[in-house]
Amino acid sequence: MNSLNKIWLNIWKGKPPSLTLLFINLFSACILMMPLIYILSRAITSPWEKWSVLFRSRIPILLWDTISLALTVALFTTVIGVILAWLTEYTDLAFKKYMRLIFTLPLVFPPYIGALTYIIIFGRRGVMYSLIGSSIIDVFSFFSVAFIFSMFTFPYTYLTVSGSMRKISGNYEEAGRSCGAPYSTIFMRIMLPLVKPAILSSSMIIIFYIISDFGGVAMLRYTTFTSSIYFQMIGKLDRSGAAILSTLLIVLGFLLLALKANILRKVSFYQSPKSNRVKNPIKLRKLKPLAWIFILLVIFFSLILPLSTLIIWSIKAIHQGALGIKSLYYIKNSLVVSIGAVLITMTLSLPIAYMKYRHPSKITSVLNSICHLGSIVPGILLALGIVFIINRYFTFLVGSHLILIIGHSMRFIPRNLQSAEASMSLISPALDETAFSLGKKFSTVLYKVILPTISPGVLSGGAMVLVSSLKELPMTLMLRPPGYDTLSVRLWLAASDGFYINAAPSGLFIVLASIIPLYYLVRKEKVKENGIS
Repeated sequence: MNSLNKIWLNIWKGKPPSLTLLFINLFSACILMMPLIYILSRAITSPWEKWSVLFRSRIPILLWDTISLALTVALFTTVIGVILAWLTEYTDLAFKKYMRLIFTLPLVFPPYIGALTYIIIFGRRGVMYSLIGSSIIDVFSFFSVAFIFSMFTFPYTYLTVSGSMRKISGNYEEAGRSCGAPYSTIFMRIMLPLVKPAILSSSMIIIFYIISDFGGVAMLRYTTFTSSIYFQMIGKLDRSGAAILSTLLIVLGFLLLALKANILRKVSFYQSPKSNRVKNPIKLRKLKPLAWIFILLVIFFSLILPLSTLIIWSIKAIHQGALGIKSLYYIKNSLVVSIGAVLITMTLSLPIAYMKYRHPSKITSVLNSICHLGSIVPGILLALGIVFIINRYFTFLVGSHLILIIGHSMRFIPRNLQSAEASMSLISPALDETAFSLGKKFSTVLYKVILPTISPGVLSGGAMVLVSSLKELPMTLMLRPPGYDTLSVRLWLAASDGFYINAAPSGLFIVLASIIPLYYLVRKEKVKENGIS
């Protein structure tokens, strides 16, 4: 018995968690793993003929379409993001403080809402067609789809690269100039390689985003793995086929994760904090008009055009009486699901974050990694796994909106967990040790001592979960009870039927609500400097 106790203590480095804390973490990890395990088991037990048919007919095309779109969008966003980051961090561009904020605003548009606005303007029989008799572009073509996605995802690249550029010491540039090198050479051979890790990291974020997106590609009638999984499940009622495609998407995701880790390990760069020197802004001179033309074009296509379209068409909807008492019903449904997900994720993220920092071990690392799966696994895969499990083992939940709340909680717990962990890392262990020494129970220490201290960070994560849940489309479509429409579902159904004027108000509400996490994102640097916030 003593030897078992010794092994147990060694596993936890002398600080074993309470059984309650361990159970909560194990329970959370198991619940999150169940859908993926069930998908894999369903795929493995599917007839070989089904695998063979899919590999011969659909999978090669799906792989090409998905990867080619992801790589093209990553290329577009890299060009846009790097140019904008260079302009705001290295040049004498005016209004840089405001430009930094404006360049992040396109993040408030989920791709399916951005796609909706472009269809309204450039689609067949759209605004442009009614004005000049031509749509100008085919909004459903490959490069149009890539361009539209790029307009609403380039801020990921901009934020990552500009943050990296801001930290690079001016000594590198000065060393290049002292060797007589022109600025173009300095930038291409010195500065650009230094931000290569940031570029690669942001590109991988974009690639993951594209391969996991459903709403945008489906709205633009472009076929990827996620849209195929949805239509295989909903349209053809082919669960085995959907499970096989989902398994391949999971494998693709983990291969990309391994590739990302391998690439970043080879291109890491370091600099001494003592060597940091303020950079002298580059004078744009004759390039200034070109810079502003580029900036204004990006702002127009990523912000002004989609936002003005939503506003104008929402006003039209109000005038035509398209908004009625049912609109309040959709908002109510959205808030019920979102607030339910917020409460569950906030409740669970606290003990998970606590165990990570107070009881570190290999077991803790594995459980914590599983709890972060929702951030890398597409929502449609989690939804598919939940559908399989509910229909087989928990049929009493069929037709209940509780399935939606559970699904959204599983999908977005990493959003709350990241904020809780960031705040928890700043809390001294002495705080809870003192409370335990006074005879306080674990639950009392966790929710009455730790929670009030890190509540701003947890609430920030809750805000992220709230808006992410409002925007979530594929999981909501697959898990909702019949007739239980939310804002995102209503937008999708109206747009699918061609009633874009009915879809615009829901899109505008979601976009305005998305400003909340964006505010948190912009303040992130200040949070790190000022402590818990």
